Parts: sequence; structure tokens; C-alpha cells
Amino acid sequence: MTLLNFLKVKCIDLFYVYPKRLWLWLLGDGFQNESSLRMALAVALGVAVGLTPIYGFQLVIAVAIAHFFHLNKILAGAFTNVSIAPLIPFIVFAEAWVGEHILGIGQTWLICEMSGFLSFVIGGFFFSLFVGFFVFLIAWPIMYLFRQK
Repeated sequence: MTLLNFLKVKCIDLFYVYPKRLWLWLLGDGFQNESSLRMALAVALGVAVGLTPIYGFQLVIAVAIAHFFHLNKILAGAFTNVSIAPLIPFIVFAEAWVGEHILGIGQTWLICEMSGFLSFVIGGFFFSLFVGFFVFLIAWPIMYLFRQK
């Protein structure tokens, strides 16, 4: 077998066979041992961490927390991707709005000010907890209904 054929076989394995096996495992028996509660908790954790104002570290933190609590790391990591580019202005606005109401300060739309930044960070954490809890309340019954045999 020549080197070119060897590389071609390894590339086919890397980009076709292994991802296909992963998807078959995920769609088949991948989540068979998981309870609906633990899967809903993983989804809620992913959404909650995905909305926190720690941009760039959301995936790593969500997977670490999921590993610590023995939740599904794949679901937690997949659902951290809620802060996509078209939604960032709405998320930042909601986080700042929640922070202003929690701190009881007026409208400070300049995040470069200290009070605006503080309201953004505190509001971000409270907003992410609220949305994560709301997602859990929606995801648990849905996963329970779809996983019944």
C-alpha cells in the first residue's frame, strides 16, 4: 500500500466513518442510559452558561460543570451556542436591563462606565439563571414525553 492510498484511507476514516459512527451512536443508543431529568438539566446548564457574560469561555465552563455534576457533556456543550452574533445585541440589552432593575439604578447605556458594566455583569448572571430555569421547565416535559417507550 502506498503512502497516498494510506493517507486517503485515513482521511476517509477521519472525516466520514468516525463522524458517521458518532451520529449513529447519538441517535441510536447514545442517550439511552440518560434520564430525562439529567438531560433537561444539561440543556438548561448549557443555555444558562451560554448566556453569561463570559464570552469565549462558555463552552469550556459548561463542559466542566457538566462533568462535575455528571450531566451530559454533549448536550451542555451544544446548548451553549445560544449567544450567536445576531442575538448578541438583544442579549446584552436584556442583561443590562435586568442589572439596572436589580441594582436600582437609572438607565446607564454606556457599558464603559463602571455602573453600566456592573449592571451588565450582574444582570447577565441573573438573566442567565432565569432563562436556564425557564428552559429547564420546558425541556423536562418535552424530553419526558419523547423518551417514553
